[in-house]
Amino acid sequence: MTPSSPPRTKALIGVGSQPSLLDVVKRVIDQAEEIVILVSFLFTSEAIVDSILRAAERGVRIYVMTASERGLNLNRSDLTDNQRRRADEHMRVLDQIVGPCMVRTSSHWHAKFVLADPDTEHAAGVLLSANLNDGALLQSPEAMIVLTPDEVFRVFECTRVEFWSSEFEFREPRLLQRPRSLFQFSVAAFSRGIYTTTSDSNAIIDRICEMIAKSESHIFLSTYQMYLQSEVVASLEKAAQAGRKVQILVDSSDLNDDASRFLSKAGCESRKLDWIHAKMVLVDSERGLFTSQNMEKRVGSTVKRFELGIDLEGERLEDAQLWLEHWWSRGRDLPF
Repeated sequence: MTPSSPPRTKALIGVGSQPSLLDVVKRVIDQAEEIVILVSFLFTSEAIVDSILRAAERGVRIYVMTASERGLNLNRSDLTDNQRRRADEHMRVLDQIVGPCMVRTSSHWHAKFVLADPDTEHAAGVLLSANLNDGALLQSPEAMIVLTPDEVFRVFECTRVEFWSSEFEFREPRLLQRPRSLFQFSVAAFSRGIYTTTSDSNAIIDRICEMIAKSESHIFLSTYQMYLQSEVVASLEKAAQAGRKVQILVDSSDLNDDASRFLSKAGCESRKLDWIHAKMVLVDSERGLFTSQNMEKRVGSTVKRFELGIDLEGERLEDAQLWLEHWWSRGRDLPF
């Protein structure tokens, strides 16, 4: 099969689009007047650093959420050369922004998004599958949703309780300390179409399983990691056994082999694509979900995590279908 050309989309866009994901993120920051909230598990983009430092110089308040304590506390002898390089790049970026930006960190943060001026009529923002890494934003199979002003505010409401109750903050480069103060905000109430694990650690996995259970003809799913023990895998197996067409696109990592082999035996069509990182589920071409969360097992109520998901409808749903078909055409069939 000849790989298709990247689709031209506006509501949900992928790597290969023009403007690029990186260009869109920089534009959100460059147009900010009051506040920027930037959330990424990993942050290594020098281009985005330049944008946020310029914003700070013109008086914009910058709040950064990341998972930096992992980089500081890793046993470096256990890292691959690539992992060590990325950890070093991550810390170099944070060295530059601590001070001009308020940087807080918690090990359970995994969502990726950038918001600007959320409580204003000119609010802007994006929800990404990609970490703020130039390679991911420009080369890997990643995607983003351009948020409406109302969605920007609702994502902000889901975020602030996490930011102010973080585990650590940087008061100077490489120095992690407990936050000086813990502001008490109530967790945002359920917001239609937006799912967060802030108040319910299984909200996103439950939503995916619910969608699969209600499917009638076709399920199309992409994920970076899929765990054999996940309830999502069990739901996909039942759907395939009930005669529904199931297409699954996963990263080429061996970590996905057990789940992929199991689902292939159940009748699912599976392909691997190097570095596929976008996490999306489409059902019957009528509804879908875009999320930062991999297809994991449900967790106990005491486990903290910070993931976000948003329903796909209308033009976003159509765009997601185009990108999944494009990535599918580039994937390779599994050998089992």
